[in-house]
Amino acid sequence: MSAVTVKEAPGSKGSSSGVLKVRQIIADLGSDIERNPNNAHSYKDRGVAFFSLGEFEQAIADHSKAVSLDPCHVEAYLCRGDAYRFIRENRKAITDYDQVIRLDPLNATAYLNRGVTYDAFGELHTAIADVSRAIEIKTDFAAAYGNRGGLYGKTGQFQLAMEDLDRAIRLDPNQAAWYANRGAAHANRGHYREAMADLERAIELNPRDSYAYLGRANIHFLLKEYWEAFFDYGRALLINPNEAAVAERLRTSYLSVLKECNDKIAQDPSNASAYYERGSLYKEVGETDRAIADYDKAINLNRAFTAAFSDRGRAYYRLGQYEKAVADFDRAIALMPEDPLLYYDSGSAYGSMKDFRKAVAQYDRAIALNPSDAAAYKDHAKMQTMLGEYQRALVDFERAISLSPNDAQTYYLRGTVYKLMGEMQGAKADFDRAASLNPKFAAVPETR
Repeated sequence: MSAVTVKEAPGSKGSSSGVLKVRQIIADLGSDIERNPNNAHSYKDRGVAFFSLGEFEQAIADHSKAVSLDPCHVEAYLCRGDAYRFIRENRKAITDYDQVIRLDPLNATAYLNRGVTYDAFGELHTAIADVSRAIEIKTDFAAAYGNRGGLYGKTGQFQLAMEDLDRAIRLDPNQAAWYANRGAAHANRGHYREAMADLERAIELNPRDSYAYLGRANIHFLLKEYWEAFFDYGRALLINPNEAAVAERLRTSYLSVLKECNDKIAQDPSNASAYYERGSLYKEVGETDRAIADYDKAINLNRAFTAAFSDRGRAYYRLGQYEKAVADFDRAIALMPEDPLLYYDSGSAYGSMKDFRKAVAQYDRAIALNPSDAAAYKDHAKMQTMLGEYQRALVDFERAISLSPNDAQTYYLRGTVYKLMGEMQGAKADFDRAASLNPKFAAVPETR
């Protein structure tokens, strides 16, 4: 089970515009410090701002300066302890939490975070004692119940884990980790349906919770649902690509799916679906040529296999074989003319072939079938731009932005159109907006 601290991991919340605001706060505090270099609170506040950006060394330096100016500054010790913990300087973190507790014996957060740090050392009973003390001090401390529930799960005390996690969720129903940990407790008791429900909720609340994907993958694997396990292990690994154990589980699930497909084909060589499934597996792991070969077999066995045509088209597109991709998308459209994604994919292939008018026509059909697809409007606008139809492109970009108002690329592309039209004020406004939503656009010359 995972531990979740009372201080949220840096970067887990907030938009790029929020990052820029924090940078401004840091600059303002720097000015305050220049005017009054002996103000411990300004150093502490700037340290908190650095921490929120994940700049832990700067945070530690500022908190250290704060405690040198005010040796009784509880918040500075607490925040420095958190920064040490995030860079895995756990002994230094504990020393800071000890100091907080000496200065403020009823500081529940210090007990909680010290307990979480002891957990990192594997000192589970000491960790439980600290977190329990936090709960004694603050009886409605959701983070403490959630973390103690995780610790109880690690020690095999699943009933106690369930009780604490139930309480944490009642106090704070929007914390993904509580659901993930309760899902793990359910799974360890063999209650897979309840576990899956909790893990689904965890992922809904935090789509980047690798622990929840891993837990769900493990259950799928236990239930011999190898395809589902394969996808979830893959998602977990995308989030944490350095997890060797997850990579090995992904490989194991891949081999399990492959064996299932091979067994089906061996039992019935005319099973088109089995070839399609194996082709899809190959496509997922980047073996595009082998994927196409299996899609070929599926199509030869079933000339009305829409998914095989469309996925073979996507495989050809990946290889840059756009004419073959278009041919497959056309066949799929003939079989399923109401699927907007097929027209969208066809439009993308025509665009890559620089046949912009045909691309526009396909995006027109995609939009007619799904008028709420922001990506279709954006790509439609890109094709209009290539044709010099700037006013039409602006209409499409406006619609895309109304559907997806935080897509930095759409603002950047619209800014480019404004620039082509000589409307520099509109261009600058869009370039600035793109940079505020995604800092990578701040490095683009047009946005400077």
